[in-house]
Amino acid sequence: MREGEDAAGVTRIDDPVPELLDARLDASDGLPPLLVLRYVEGISFRDLKNTRDLPAIAQAAASIGAALAAVGRHRYPRPGRLQADGRVGAPFVPGPDPFVQFFDQCLASPAFQARVPAATCARIAAHASACAPRLRAFDDEAHLVHGDFGATNILVRRERDVWQIAAIFDWEFALSGSPLFDLGHFLRHERAGAPLREPAFSRGYREAGGVLPDDWRTLARTVDLTALCELLTRDEVPPDIVAEVVGMVEATLDGRDPP
Repeated sequence: MREGEDAAGVTRIDDPVPELLDARLDASDGLPPLLVLRYVEGISFRDLKNTRDLPAIAQAAASIGAALAAVGRHRYPRPGRLQADGRVGAPFVPGPDPFVQFFDQCLASPAFQARVPAATCARIAAHASACAPRLRAFDDEAHLVHGDFGATNILVRRERDVWQIAAIFDWEFALSGSPLFDLGHFLRHERAGAPLREPAFSRGYREAGGVLPDDWRTLARTVDLTALCELLTRDEVPPDIVAEVVGMVEATLDGRDPP
């Protein structure tokens, strides 16, 4: 993890990833595959958020936005899954309109159909079709995407009286694609009526060189809808989680705050 200082003397995290000390990709000696990372001091952003300390949360959110912009500066030849060797493998969905095709795959899942009301399934299909022209602009984006950019995977700490990002963990879902995936995930629980992360998060993202289209919030929620729908296709999801996710899907379709 590389660090520097800005003009104000505040520590700046240039590469917010814990240093890799050892990696064993294959099981051996009775042990599963494992990674050994350097210890990083801090607390999860979720824990900081739960304090309801709004100035501290805003400081951390701005730093997280800047870090996410730095993550997105890593680019690949094409979008797709990242393999163990760091190269891009197969695309998630081959062919044109991958976002729409992904929604279609979810809608065809028996598990999804058993959990989601038929009326909501029809609304998802209509939403995907309506958004298809706008989403095509992002089909070929090939930035490094964390893939699980939630509050529990982000470590923050206070440095010289300023809360900032310390590290980003759990990269097992990393992919090459659009930054909208991570933007949408981080703001998944953000409520316009009671904002916590915004506008500090997007300000930090832009100030660090991240580019946001005018309709980025709507786009990010639509792209994050793919992750919510995918979760509902999995075999073993607790009923309370299913209910929560279905509620979030319907809130996205309605254009209202998440439940």
